[in-house]
Amino acid sequence: MPLESDTKISNSFLISACDFTWQCIILNEVTKDAFFEDLGVYSIFNVMEDAPFIVQVLFLSICSDLCVEPKSLPQIVTWRGKERNNSFYKIICDLWRKQEKIKGVLRDEYGSIEEIEYALMGEIQRSETKSENLDISSSPAIVDLIGCARPKIALAIHLITRRHFEKVELAASVYNVPFEDAITPEDQVKTGRDAHIISIKRKKESTRISFYDEDIKDETSSGSISLK
Repeated sequence: MPLESDTKISNSFLISACDFTWQCIILNEVTKDAFFEDLGVYSIFNVMEDAPFIVQVLFLSICSDLCVEPKSLPQIVTWRGKERNNSFYKIICDLWRKQEKIKGVLRDEYGSIEEIEYALMGEIQRSETKSENLDISSSPAIVDLIGCARPKIALAIHLITRRHFEKVELAASVYNVPFEDAITPEDQVKTGRDAHIISIKRKKESTRISFYDEDIKDETSSGSISLK
């Protein structure tokens, strides 16, 4: 049982509660239905709304799994935060912006990608990618995904707007909550432009591998490397 001294802003308590809910309830076929019937998705979002960023990133893992489950869609569509316009979609878009700011992603004054060659790269990834001494066994693109909010957000957006779009529209119609109207034009542009982060990362990784392949071929042909 939680102690009276445990508060909503205690990171350790929130992380433990998140992990327990995820592993023992949401991923458990016996308890999952009861979780949805008791409006558990609302509770997850209510806690997530006020949690520190580092905890919100962890909660995004739960949200990604929730978005897979069609039974969660009515609550995802209808949830509103303390402010009426604070929907789940708005929260994850705001988290995307926070993550970019923390990582140092370059954008111009209009929010567009500043350097297309280093699209969505943070400061550390840009530096390592440009480095001439980059270890061939290291992948800045993959390392950048560790503990990052953006892949989870991209997955949630894909599930809501692609895989379950018809169900989302149906839920929005039944509950008279126009889901698309809850998405600001700014967020619509951002998600349409940035939600392909995984494919972009894969492309960068493929490019990096090709780059090293060419280097190895050049050094082999020059005799500096022997493949025997």
